[in-house]
Amino acid sequence: MGKLGEGGGGSVYLAKNKIDENIYAIKKIKLDPTISKKVMKEVKFLSKLSHKHIVRYYQVFSRLRRVYLC
Repeated sequence: MGKLGEGGGGSVYLAKNKIDENIYAIKKIKLDPTISKKVMKEVKFLSKLSHKHIVRYYQVFSRLRRVYLC
């Protein structure tokens, strides 16, 4: 659907799931050895977080040296 923005941690895109038709924000992070621990720490933190002012975490997947947080 389109790019929402980007920063030091990666780029964020708005996407519509073809199966459930829900709209998600997807953070795309280029994975390299220097940040892989930081990314995994963020994933673990987000998976336990529930707050009305923070985007809800749904899942993480990786493809071709990139990690995607939904």
